Order: sequence, then structure tokens, then C-alpha cells
Amino acid sequence: MRPLAAFSILAICSGFALAQTPAEVLVKRLGSPNFAQREQAARQLEALGRSALPLLRAASSEVDLESRRRCFQIMERIENRIFIQEVTDPKTVNLKFVDVPLEDVVQSMQAHLAMRIEVPEAKSPRITLNTGDVPFWRAWSQFCEAAGVEEADYLRPASRMKKLRPADFAELLDGLDRPQPSGSVRYVAPRVHRATTPLGMPYAEDNRHSVRVRVHRLPAEAKGDRQAAFLVEVRPEPGLELAGVPRVQIKKVVCSDGTTLDVDAKPQTPSPDQPAYLASHSGDIHRGNLFHIKRIAWPNRDLGIRELHGFVQAEFVVRPKLFDVPNVMKAVGKAARGFEGIEAKVIDAERNDDGDLAVRLRLSDIDSLKPSTTQQEIVRVRPGFIAVRGAIDVAMDCLELHAPNGRVFRPERATHRQLDGGKGYDVSLTFAAPETTKDDYTLVITKERRIVAVEFAFKVGELR
Repeated sequence: MRPLAAFSILAICSGFALAQTPAEVLVKRLGSPNFAQREQAARQLEALGRSALPLLRAASSEVDLESRRRCFQIMERIENRIFIQEVTDPKTVNLKFVDVPLEDVVQSMQAHLAMRIEVPEAKSPRITLNTGDVPFWRAWSQFCEAAGVEEADYLRPASRMKKLRPADFAELLDGLDRPQPSGSVRYVAPRVHRATTPLGMPYAEDNRHSVRVRVHRLPAEAKGDRQAAFLVEVRPEPGLELAGVPRVQIKKVVCSDGTTLDVDAKPQTPSPDQPAYLASHSGDIHRGNLFHIKRIAWPNRDLGIRELHGFVQAEFVVRPKLFDVPNVMKAVGKAARGFEGIEAKVIDAERNDDGDLAVRLRLSDIDSLKPSTTQQEIVRVRPGFIAVRGAIDVAMDCLELHAPNGRVFRPERATHRQLDGGKGYDVSLTFAAPETTKDDYTLVITKERRIVAVEFAFKVGELR
């Protein structure tokens, strides 16, 4: 009886091994003739989140055209959810130094946090610091305090509010009637200087998120002024890329006497017969900072502020990864095949005489990268001239080099030529990536850039 029982168990186990997983069954249902089944399968796959992505990528090249389209739609929705979480969740940092010179601390932070820190040339103090696991901006504040430095404040000499005469107001509005800044805003690390004197322009800050918000109350120049003005600084942590200028809105103020003021969401624009105020850098990009001047109705200029609540709406640039070539310096002669059959073979990778990293690739089977819409395919080069983008043009825009610390390098120079017979492209790339002991850089091919919109609340306290 025992041999029979063992055989039965083996047969049952083998049956389970051959059975399809629930996710595989759901992918097959995307091609069901029943609309309700297709919709239910799509919702369930989307609910699986990140774990469903590998299966959807694999299935997208095997199923029928309609199921393939649905696979792509589900992947995009899952990726967008992942990206929103990645850009809103703060990077966790743990800085731990015991009696280490400031220069060594800075070098270590630059290597591990993918940021460049400018410090003044002076006698270097020795740093002892243990932040524990905290969000990046909290660790940054503790570092500045331990090092005896403070952020350089570019707005000190230019941040006072100035009253305008009604006659000048129309001219001001005409001057402000211009398009909003466009393009992406890459992170610029704060500059610091020796904290020999107290900070002349105190900020209250919310450093819980991936984007730090600092608020300063601007002084009123007119007695009996019934408006309060605030300078709001928005700054993303290293590695994040903003798509234009975020929107800042103040929603609620808790006064020092305990009363609460709900702020009207509509912007307060004075009319020409009322006093108008002007302040520098309102909504402008300046040295990596994003500044906004916000004005609200205020009952008493002498009233202090216990808490100020608001929210930031921002759009971030993300580049979903197609596939990568790890340790590209040691991958010469190797080929990597990724999503939809795209293949990249490393022909050569070495440091040139300038110390830059030069990589030569052979790209093949890249037809899936062709622009999917006429808007993506046709680009305006200059007045009267347009260009048509093909698969190789998209590929050249999607090549990046990633350092182990998360820093991303775009090619300084990039050229390509089509191989004989049209069977691929020979691509030459040059990256200004600093040399490291291991040089373990990863070559990454991404999809075209995508914009994700996020909104998060902020709260600061004790504004003087």
C-alpha cells in the first residue's frame, strides 16, 4: 500500500506543477469574447500590481492584437501607480559618522546619495552624527546642524514685499502675461556656508516627504495691512525630475490665539484701485529652488501663526525601464534581450583619454520603439522645418547610464549608423561618468518619458 500512496502523491503534485497560475488564467481571459470577463480580468490583473508586470510583458508578444492592447494598458496603469508611490515616498537615509572630517563626510554623502554638495573652503570640523533611518530632508537638516553649516539663502537680499502704485499695476499685469516655464527641472543640491551668524531669514519647514516645503512670512510694509504674504520654497530630493513649476496652495492657517482661518482656494489678485505688491522670484526657477509668493487675507498684522496648512501639486518626469545591461564595463561581447525582442549587444566599453566612459552597442529588433502617434513621430526642428522620428531616434533618447548610488547619466555625445542590410544599428555613446573603484555602471534602455501627477499636503508651524 505504501508504494501506491507515494505514487498517488507524486501524481497529484505533478498535476499542480502543470496547472496554470491564476494570473496566467486572467491574461488568457483578456481575449475572451465576453466583455464582462475581459473587464473583470483586467481589473484583477491591475490589482495584482508589480507582480503582474513580468507575466503581462511576456504575454504581450504571444496573445492576439486586442489582448496585446489590453496588456499594454494594464501595464501602463500599474507602472503609473508604482511611479506615483516612488516619487511621493521619501528616500530613507541613515547617516552615521563618528569623529570624521567634514570633507570625508561630504565625499561619502556625494557617493551614496547621488548629489553634489558645495562647502566653503575653511578649516574642516570633525563630524559625529547618527541620524537613524529618516527621510532624506530630515537627514540633511541634521547634517547641516552637526557640520555647523546652513543653506545659502538666495532670497535674503530680494524677498521684501514692495507696494506698487495703482497707476503701475496695469503695466505689471501686462509684464506678467507670458507663458509658464516649460521643460523639466532637474535637482540642484543646496549650497551651504558656515553658520557664523543666525539665519537671517528663518523658515518653517515640512521635511517628511520626497519634496521639502519651506515657508517664510514676509514682512508687511504698510500699517493696518489686511494681507499676509508668504514665501514658499519647494525642493525635490536627489534623483527626482520635475516637469515644470508645481502649484502651491495654502488652505488653512491656525493663528497664535487659537482661531482658524480657512483660505479661499481662488488666487487673490488685487484690482488696479487697490494696493498691489511685488516680490522677487514669484514662481520662478532659481538655482534649483522653486519659489512662490502666496498672499492671503489677514485680520491683524501683529497676529502670529501657530500652523499653516496647504498642498503641492506637481508633475514628475519618469522613464519606465525596458531592460538593462548590468556592469556594462564587463559585458563586452554579451547580448541582452528585453521587452518585445529588443536586443543590445555590447561591442566595446572603456575609459577614453578624457576619463569619460565610451560604450559601443549593436541594437537590433527595435521596431517596437517606433512612435505610435503622428504627434510623437513629427517634431518641429525650427520654423519651416520638421523631422520624422523613427525607432532609432526614440532608442537614442532612451539610453542612460545608472550608477550604483542611483545617479543617472545621459550621453554627452551619441551617434549611430545603420548596418548593411538594415539588420540593426551601431551606436556609440560617451558618458561623463566619474571613475570608481569598481566602475559597476548599468546601461539602461527606457521607454519614452512619461509624466505622472501627484498631490501631497504640507504643514509647517510657528511662523514669526
